[in-house]
Amino acid sequence: MRRGLKCLFFIVVLGALLSCSVNVARDVTIDAQKVSTLKNVKSQRILILDVSTSKYKIKGMVEMITMNFLEYGYNVIEQTYATDVMREENIKITSGKDIQQIKKIGQAVHAGKVLIASITEFTKGQHLAPGGCISSPSIETYVHLGMMAKLFDVKTGDVVWTGIASTQDTDQYKCIKRISEEFASRLED
Repeated sequence: MRRGLKCLFFIVVLGALLSCSVNVARDVTIDAQKVSTLKNVKSQRILILDVSTSKYKIKGMVEMITMNFLEYGYNVIEQTYATDVMREENIKITSGKDIQQIKKIGQAVHAGKVLIASITEFTKGQHLAPGGCISSPSIETYVHLGMMAKLFDVKTGDVVWTGIASTQDTDQYKCIKRISEEFASRLED
């Protein structure tokens, strides 16, 4: 009898725990740091480049970042123009360490600054959606995404701003939008 009550209690507690739903955390955790004083960044032409490894490449990332920077009033160079110039000049940038190549493309497209962005982490998972329970589960997929960005001065090649951020949402595009909005809002803080 006693064993049966313990088993019943365990089943009731387990059922209550499983019926609780978990919400996707949608806050952005960000660490942004100015390395030098930034003035008039919005008036300078900015080139945005993706240097993510092929493991983390997300189609359309640069375009999404560009749209958010445009919404915040930045003067962003058109990506197709930059791609054409990089092809013509045989410029390849694979990381934020290619300082000479970053300066070269920046000068070639008449940019004042070059923003190098890359996805640093990307994981997918599932959990019970709000309102879901063990008897009628509603499964929600979520994405956890981390991004790093560095802003280079084209004349000097110096890094003048860095940002590292991560967030979760239902898809990677919502994550990129949220993080790039944070980056755009903090450049001239």
